[in-house]
Amino acid sequence: MAGASHAWNRNVDWGLVMRLAPAGVAGGIVGAFILTGLPENAVKVFVVVYLAGMTLLITRRIFTGKSAGIRFIGILPIGLGGGFLDAIGGGGWGPMVNSTLIARGESARHSIGSVSVCEFFVTMAVSVTFLFSLDLSRYGTVVLGLIIGGALAAPHSPAVSLRWRDRGLRSPAPSSFRC
Repeated sequence: MAGASHAWNRNVDWGLVMRLAPAGVAGGIVGAFILTGLPENAVKVFVVVYLAGMTLLITRRIFTGKSAGIRFIGILPIGLGGGFLDAIGGGGWGPMVNSTLIARGESARHSIGSVSVCEFFVTMAVSVTFLFSLDLSRYGTVVLGLIIGGALAAPHSPAVSLRWRDRGLRSPAPSSFRC
């Protein structure tokens, strides 16, 4: 629902989606298959350190107006890593991929919308992989609650990102885009 809302509000770069989604799906499937063999604490530490670094790069960009200069990280590695971490960490696609895209100089508005559209495909791939790998009959009520809660909250994100002014994160926007 969030991806559809972003598409409706024209927050999606479809070229980015076409490159990012397949990489995210592949990373998510691999992550779901090897989830049981990885130590959870090591993954948590890596994610915290990575997100702290991305926070510093984005903050620098906000205050200086300069891109962090990490263009050497391509879309495919970002998608593979984000999908992998999403599967093994139980989430993280949005924070990992969005922060990396924004830090590398992408438009915040279009990064958020495009990553949201890709998240549908990544989540579906990871979920199907888990359905074939795990006994989910014990978690039916919890999963249903998460689906309902996510469906109620999802339509609000595009409206917020559409109206959020990119302070120092300039992006090509229609002339009617004013906050």
